[in-house]
Amino acid sequence: MGRVQFVLPVVLKRLSGQDQNCPHCGASETVRVGTKYLIVQLRKCTQCELLFRWPKDFAEDNRKFYSGLYREDNGVTTNLPSPVELAEMRQTKFAGTDRDATERLALLKQLKSSGRLLDYGASWGYTTWQFAQAGYDVVGFEIDQDRAAYGRDNLGVPMIVEPAELAKLPEGSFDLIYTSHVLEHLPDLRQTFDLFHHLLRPGGVLAIYVPNATGIDRPEIFGRKKIFGFGEKHTMAFTVEFFERNLEAHGFTKVRVDTTPLAPLDQPRPLTKDLIGPLTDELLGSMELVAIAYKPDH
Repeated sequence: MGRVQFVLPVVLKRLSGQDQNCPHCGASETVRVGTKYLIVQLRKCTQCELLFRWPKDFAEDNRKFYSGLYREDNGVTTNLPSPVELAEMRQTKFAGTDRDATERLALLKQLKSSGRLLDYGASWGYTTWQFAQAGYDVVGFEIDQDRAAYGRDNLGVPMIVEPAELAKLPEGSFDLIYTSHVLEHLPDLRQTFDLFHHLLRPGGVLAIYVPNATGIDRPEIFGRKKIFGFGEKHTMAFTVEFFERNLEAHGFTKVRVDTTPLAPLDQPRPLTKDLIGPLTDELLGSMELVAIAYKPDH
């Protein structure tokens, strides 16, 4: 996205007097954590702990951006490979590439060794395909129609592109929902978490990967993490505390939040301030969080 394309809507929203209420819980008690580009703020909700970019995006802003304008700087998720490149990736099952999902698959197999899986935010289907190769009955969801079509046509994976179509699926359609580095791009988490809860079967598992913004509200950490905490592409920033407080509020249970690489599931590390007092160097230094939560089975 060009800087002008980003800055102009931000200025217009500020001039319009857009509220600074939390986009997740609606609370008006939010505080400024820091500033970027002089006009963009990272704010923190004092009620639900969400960190969010202000001015905020609307759903239509988000859909327009990710249906054509969005490009990753490293191209991992947005650049479509040539036929020769794709053939090589398929032959090795993406091993040794930036799109290799081996570590993610190892976690998913511990959570649910088989079943119907939703890859939420699937881009052009490279993880969706790897999950299918590992034995899952998998469906990808991707709002960019070009990338979704590439996955359907070249990898043979089913893709849903319309949010309304996904929302109409029957309750309990999936045993496992996986989403990696997607939630930080969304304008609305409440509807997303409720959708995940609706789509999971009782006993189903939600696995979320996001950039780790824990500690970004500390001056000594802000400069290190603001590069991915908020800006043109990231509308939300996530901490351990946010997931532990809010996933249960959306009906999930057995919530575990950790850094990556993930410790064995039977040996969780205690990470939150409530458990260990001051935040650890390990937690503050890690660049990625993984949150795991279950839909109650009764």
